[in-house]
Amino acid sequence: MRRPVARPGLSLLEVLIALAVLLISLTGLGYLLTMAGNLAQQGQMRTEAAQLCQSKLAELAAGATPLSSGEGAFEEAPQYQWSVSAEQGAAQGLWNVTVRVSRERPGGSRIQVALNQMILDPSAIGSTQDAPPSSTTTAADTSATGGSSGSTPTPPPASGGN
Repeated sequence: MRRPVARPGLSLLEVLIALAVLLISLTGLGYLLTMAGNLAQQGQMRTEAAQLCQSKLAELAAGATPLSSGEGAFEEAPQYQWSVSAEQGAAQGLWNVTVRVSRERPGGSRIQVALNQMILDPSAIGSTQDAPPSSTTTAADTSATGGSSGSTPTPPPASGGN
């Protein structure tokens, strides 16, 4: 009897198993790429929301926007909504301000960023646009009075005799 001669090469079963392994791995890689893209997009949205939140907080601290609670949409990014919660603090002229910025994601979930800061009332501290206080004393007045603005009396001259 003769033994069957081994042929070099792959059988059909080996090729089908190799193709199945390849397809399963490509499916997994495709899913990972989709997840990575979604996470990158979410990170970009969070970064943009944080920048917009800082911008709104800076507007409130500078006095460009009044310190009052409210909400609205950004002109430069209408897909983002902001809300401000401003409460008078324990000290006079000190406000506890919370700014929240949110956006609806395509999947239906929501991204929200919040910043909280204590701010001095800009109307109480003034701004660089305010006029300097007027002074009634000028340099000429100061030199005429000897440069002294104190009210200490001068002693009478001593008598030189005996």
